Order: sequence, then structure tokens, then C-alpha cells
Amino acid sequence: MKKFIIRILILLIILLVIVFAYFYRIWAKEKKVEEQMVMKARQEVSILDKIDEISYFTGEKQYYVIMGKDHLGIQLIIWLNEKDKINYQFLTNWVKKEEIEKKALSLQPNSSIKRITPGIMQVDRLIYEVLFKDDQGRFGYQYFDLKTGELIKMYLLGK
Repeated sequence: MKKFIIRILILLIILLVIVFAYFYRIWAKEKKVEEQMVMKARQEVSILDKIDEISYFTGEKQYYVIMGKDHLGIQLIIWLNEKDKINYQFLTNWVKKEEIEKKALSLQPNSSIKRITPGIMQVDRLIYEVLFKDDQGRFGYQYFDLKTGELIKMYLLGK
């Protein structure tokens, strides 16, 4: 009986190692692509001095969105992927995430914000995508214009 239990424990340990290795490889691959996008951004946008945040945005296309600052401390947003040309804009007049969070909660008062991600809509419209969960357990998305804070659209997903 002891040998049987030992064999089961060894099999469980092997299985755990295999599962961990599998998920680690996926994570490492994603991290490597992210690092390549940061290198590409630093090479092609020479004014980029500091990176504040890196997000992966999936919309009409997939982009890595980098929020950063130039040498003078002026905020800029860079969006790029492996195929398209790199794009960036200075954010002299833009709405901060904290303001978007307040607006999102005012539209869905009994909800909790899961994440707020900068993104791109229709090639060059800068947005915030808000993922929220309402008091009934349903998830939804709100899209706000990054420059004006205006609500663009909202989706509520069913259970």
C-alpha cells in the first residue's frame, strides 16, 4: 500500500512540474514579445525616455500600448505590433485613468472595475477600455475617448 501511495505522489509531482513548465513557457514567450516591442519602441521613438505602463490591447487589431514620457516629462502614448508601423502621440490634453474610473462607476454604480487599459479604435482613436463586473456577476466593457473622457460605447455580457 505504501508503494502505491508513493507512486501516486511521484506521478502527481511529475504532473505538476509538467503543468508548471507548460505555463511558464507561455508566459516567457509573451514576456519576450513584450520586451521586443519595448526595444522596437525605444529604437524608433528616440524621444521616449521613461516607460510608465505597457498594456496589451485587443481590438480591431492587437497592439502593445506603451504609456511613457519624453526627456522633458511630457506624456506620450505609443502603439505598435509586430506587423504595422509604430505610431505615437503626445498626450498634452488627456483624461487620466482615475477620472475614467469615476465615470465608469457612475455609469454602473454597483459594479467593480477589473481593469482599465489604454487602446486604439479605428486606426487612430485613442481610448480607454474598462472591464467591469456588475452586481449580478455579469462582465461588461465601456469604451471612453482618451482625450475627452466621452463614453463611446458600452457592452454588457450575459451570463
